[in-house]
Amino acid sequence: MRIIGILPLDDRPATRIFPERIAAIAGIRALTPPREALGNFRTAGDFEALRSWLLAAAPAVDGLIVAADMLAYGGLVASRRADLPLETAEKRLAVLKELRRRFPELPIAAAGVLMRISLTVSDRASEKIYRDLIRYCEVRYRADELHEEEFRAEKERLVDAIPESALRTFERARARNFQINQRLIEMKADGTLSDLILLQEDSSAFGPHLSEQRLLRQRIDAFGLRGEVLLYPGADEGTQTLSARWINGGAAPAVETIYTSERMASAVMPYEHCPLSESLSNHLRSAEFRTGAGGAVPCLWVHTPCSDAERTAAVVRIENFLRAGRKVAVADVWKANGADSVFLEELDGRGLLPKLSAYAGWNTAGNTIGTALAFYSAVLKLENDADESPSMASVRRRAQQVFLWERLADDWGYQSVVRPMIEARCDRAGIDYRSLGAAHASIEAEVRRALSGWIAVHLPPEKFGLRGLRPEIRLPWGRTFEVEVLLAPESGG
Repeated sequence: MRIIGILPLDDRPATRIFPERIAAIAGIRALTPPREALGNFRTAGDFEALRSWLLAAAPAVDGLIVAADMLAYGGLVASRRADLPLETAEKRLAVLKELRRRFPELPIAAAGVLMRISLTVSDRASEKIYRDLIRYCEVRYRADELHEEEFRAEKERLVDAIPESALRTFERARARNFQINQRLIEMKADGTLSDLILLQEDSSAFGPHLSEQRLLRQRIDAFGLRGEVLLYPGADEGTQTLSARWINGGAAPAVETIYTSERMASAVMPYEHCPLSESLSNHLRSAEFRTGAGGAVPCLWVHTPCSDAERTAAVVRIENFLRAGRKVAVADVWKANGADSVFLEELDGRGLLPKLSAYAGWNTAGNTIGTALAFYSAVLKLENDADESPSMASVRRRAQQVFLWERLADDWGYQSVVRPMIEARCDRAGIDYRSLGAAHASIEAEVRRALSGWIAVHLPPEKFGLRGLRPEIRLPWGRTFEVEVLLAPESGG
């Protein structure tokens, strides 16, 4: 069995557990650092522990995948703070050069993140700063870069409204992170890195990220890396995408991409800066898929905002594909942070959910597409590993159904059903769901009761052929934004 070492972006399920699940389906063993070394929410990862882990893991693995923001800053949230100097971040990143010197033949892939156009939301007060910063980035770009004078007064008003300390943190962190992304490009050029992707975290059609992207692409071109280093919307799914590239191993399986609503292909999705079709194309290339059409070519169904008629037509067409023996994975980008409940209810009513090869519907469109493709890559490898023993193939198929169930329980059950109810309850009780504090245990218990009840009715594991397992549910970051919902053996099972 091949072994891959993965340094996650942080300790959330999407960044730590998803790559492990995907590797298991692909028949690969994933090694990750101890969870405590990764930090938690506002606590940065432990660099010395992570450095030691990387150096110890390198001789035992067939390849390394590194979230550069964990190595350089201590995680995604830590990357939005300005307390870590550029010089320190560069020294931390130099561990990659140390790895290359010690292990010259080891494939080392990295994912870097272009900072989003705001800071982290950690409580009710910071949410206003978060929204003001987003708007400030947009109007400043339009006033200063595009010379649209009608936005200048709003820009000045926002400068006065946003605390000076927040603006200073934002600008300093942004400048430092831009330099680190340049260092990553240089490392790809000098052979330190075998592969590199650069992912644009939450953004919009206007903002400083556009200037940064232009300059980074110029740097990529100057080193002759156009087409090798891609830059596109995403962040959290980066190590999953690099896992898919590793799983596909240059084979570039074909998929046909179909949109629920074709008109949405040209739309810019929430928190992104380019049309959906452009983002999808880059995700496909980055994960080493190629496009195909018709026949038995596996289908990636991109479920977009749509009319009721388009939704129903999509369900019927997916059912026909599955009945014909065609594989279908769904990337549900109908909305940010959750699934289209009506769409999934219609699929469920026809008994189709367990028949899907893969599903994702979480956070941004880029996050969802990246996870769906990585999941799909593992499933397609499972189907193509014809020489594998029946017992091992059975283990991997069970792993596929577990991850499919977990994605639906999280993206549909929690994000689209339970989370809105819990956050409304918090608002009524005067509890800040962005940072639960002393209410963490009680709200987590409410989440557990509500989601378990929903699962019992809508998504019993037995429906997916999963017996002897029960859901374990927790709020890993002391807030309601994400949940950890995993299937674990029943007591005595």
